Amino acid sequence: MKTVKQTISEPCPCCKQRWTREVDVPAPIDGLTFYVVMGSKSKVDLTIEYHDVIDTSLNGDTDVVTDLTFNNAIVFISVFAQQQLKDNTYLRVESNIMDTYEISDRRITLDATNIQDALKTLRKAYRQARRVWTPGRL
Repeated sequence: MKTVKQTISEPCPCCKQRWTREVDVPAPIDGLTFYVVMGSKSKVDLTIEYHDVIDTSLNGDTDVVTDLTFNNAIVFISVFAQQQLKDNTYLRVESNIMDTYEISDRRITLDATNIQDALKTLRKAYRQARRVWTPGRL
C-alpha cells in the first residue's frame, strides 16, 4: 500500500505545548491505473481502472483490452492519459515486464511523446537487466 507524509499538530501529553510531526497515511487512490501484463507470444493485456477522471461517469469502471503489442499498449495509455487525467491526480502504470511508472503532472500527459518515451525506456531497462550475467548461474 502506498503512503504519503502528512504533518499533524497535537499537544504534548506532559506540558500541553503543541508540537508537529510527520506521519505516514495511506495514499488516496485517484486518477488512472493501467495494468500491463505480458502473456505468451509477446502479446499484452491492458487493464484500465478509472478512479477519479474527467468524465465522472467512468469513475469506478474497469476496461480490459487484450492481444495488443507493447507499442500499441503504450499508445493506448498515452491517449487515455491525454483524454481523462485530471490535475492533481495520479497516472500509474504497473506491469510484469517493467517497473511501475507514476506521474501526477497533467502537463506531461498532454505531450504524448513524454509518456511513450518513458515507458519504452522502462521496458528497455528491464530487458537489459535480464541480460546481466551473474556468477554461479548456469
